[in-house]
Amino acid sequence: MTRDLFNTEDWTLNELLKELAKRDLPEEHLAMLRDGKDARNELVHRLIATRCVISKADKELFLAEIDALYFRVWRAYRFVRDLKKQCAAKIGVTDERVNEIVRRKREEAQMEEDNPKNLLGEDPDRPGA
Repeated sequence: MTRDLFNTEDWTLNELLKELAKRDLPEEHLAMLRDGKDARNELVHRLIATRCVISKADKELFLAEIDALYFRVWRAYRFVRDLKKQCAAKIGVTDERVNEIVRRKREEAQMEEDNPKNLLGEDPDRPGA
């Protein structure tokens, strides 16, 4: 493993951040997303791969650092999740609409499953069955 900084500027998440910046996302939100990306990179690429945990005190400090980095990643994730919901809502895709479509599809699938049983007389709810 290496202790050098990773150059991830051309990777997918950075491209997403560049696109969001072009669309006038407030700087406060961009900063939070960049911070989440940096924390994730720190956690995955360097912190875990390069730390030698020997004593219980080292372990406690290490876990505290992981918790702090995780919070930053989680905060950015939560923001992106909400941003996706807002974008979807603008084109008419809401949780309620998706749930309604899923419910309808399940009902249709159940009818498809029940139809051959009814035709073949295998309906356990049918009188005399």
